[in-house]
Amino acid sequence: MAVRSSSLFSFGWRAGLLCLGGLGGLLVAVRSQPVPAPPPNLLVLTPEQTRWLTQHPVIRIACDPDWPPFSFGGAQGRLTGLDVDLTALVERRAGLSFQHVAPGDWSTVLAKAKAREIDVLSGVAPTPSRGRDFIFTTSYLNQSFGIITRADEPFLATLSQLGGRRIAVVPDHAVTEKLRHDQPGARFVPAANTDQALRLVSSGEADVALTDLVNASYIIKTRGLMNLKIAGIADYRFELHFAVRRDWPELAAILDAVIASLDDAEKQAIVDRWVRVDYADVVRWDKVWRALVIATGVVLLVVAAFYWHNHRLRRELTERRRVEAELRAARDRLEELNGEKTRLLDMAAHDLRNPLTGVMLSLEAVDTDDRAERRRVLGEVAVLTRHMVQLIGDLLDVQMLENGSRVYHLEPVDAGAVVDEMVRENRFAAARKRILVNIAPPVRPCRMRADARALRQVVDNLLSNALKYSPIGGTVWIGLQPGEPLVRLLVRDEGPGISPADVPRLFTKYGCLGARPTAGETSVGLGLSIVHQLVEGMGGRIRCETELGRGATFIVELPEAPASYGGKDRLAVSRQA
Repeated sequence: MAVRSSSLFSFGWRAGLLCLGGLGGLLVAVRSQPVPAPPPNLLVLTPEQTRWLTQHPVIRIACDPDWPPFSFGGAQGRLTGLDVDLTALVERRAGLSFQHVAPGDWSTVLAKAKAREIDVLSGVAPTPSRGRDFIFTTSYLNQSFGIITRADEPFLATLSQLGGRRIAVVPDHAVTEKLRHDQPGARFVPAANTDQALRLVSSGEADVALTDLVNASYIIKTRGLMNLKIAGIADYRFELHFAVRRDWPELAAILDAVIASLDDAEKQAIVDRWVRVDYADVVRWDKVWRALVIATGVVLLVVAAFYWHNHRLRRELTERRRVEAELRAARDRLEELNGEKTRLLDMAAHDLRNPLTGVMLSLEAVDTDDRAERRRVLGEVAVLTRHMVQLIGDLLDVQMLENGSRVYHLEPVDAGAVVDEMVRENRFAAARKRILVNIAPPVRPCRMRADARALRQVVDNLLSNALKYSPIGGTVWIGLQPGEPLVRLLVRDEGPGISPADVPRLFTKYGCLGARPTAGETSVGLGLSIVHQLVEGMGGRIRCETELGRGATFIVELPEAPASYGGKDRLAVSRQA
């Protein structure tokens, strides 16, 4: 900040007259002569400067966001003010493209500019500390600083009279840095911005504040701080400069050329738009409140006239939307059920035709004296018949689970015996594909608290699924792992595994996956869905561990039946479950 000597204004007893004097000081500082201003000087840039602008099409610029009327938040959060308009004039004159950055308060703006996250600061006063980080252009506007006190305080002719007083200051402002150097005996009260600094003085939390005259006049009038006055003029001059990052001296030279091309009339036109604004109506709070009360009354009358009508319409609309949503849901459910019925009939007709055809062909071939051939044919018939029975059982189970009529009788079940039984029932299917079923005996007897029939279905479906997807000549492992409080049933195959894309559809109804059976068997897509519902219906859980190309392991966990448990529970599973 440049410091020059200046004469004091003549002081009156009214703060309003002093504010007008401050505004007049700015007008005198900007207008050099009372005669008409000459036309703008011609802006001439060197080829190097023009090339530099071409290489830097966008320049990030920022200013103090809380410094009315120079720069402050306006409509829709955009910065507005006298300094913003002057910056826009410079931008148009030089053909620059400024990108305005608004990172927060002034301290944040200054810190980001020092870190070169911002290229140019506008409305900045030079100080020795800032000179280490920025190149300052010539000034494009200047005025005096006012000493602001409460109206009942004496006038202060010089800054030397501030000793021992509480001074409200904004950190990182140039005047603050100067005051800390010139007034070591003063007590400083920090404020977020100049608005708050003047409010601290108005409320008695501080004795004095220093700011430029336009800023002081604007805040005193617009905020209604009529107990404040301009008690003196400091021998500081407030000059506005552009602060450019030190590694861009070319931009500083360009801005100097632009500032030199501006004439006083152009700058005065912008100043007049902000300085000559009449704020009298803004500070007449009695009129403001009266207008607000009248407007509020009119609004309340209108709202009262239409409230019940609109309320009734909203209720009718809500009810209509609810009914429409229910109708759409019912329609979607009916379409879904119709689609499932059609799909179910198609699959049943297709999947029952193949084994029935196989049975008929096998029975035609059974008329032979070769006992081995007859035994083979009867085994084929048994496998095909069992497949049809299982398919029909799956369809019936789906129906029971869907309508909630399936009832579970939970009791202690010897899981090892169930595994042995299901392995025997699937021996023909295993022999047909020359698959070895390897039973891993548990370390001790395993008793599950389960429904015996449902547990057989679970083991049967998992074992037949493993045989279906295992390669010919492969191996299937099935075993039990006792534990507390859950007993694990594990079925592992050597099939193609399940892709990550198919895992979410693994236990869904009709969820036919990418992997196909290895010997042309059919897959309806109901077995694993039934297993999932049966296991959850018995209070257990099921999961699959798989790796594409390396088989799959299905793990069923059901509660262990205590040795002393001998009762039987009935558990009905609802459709929603």
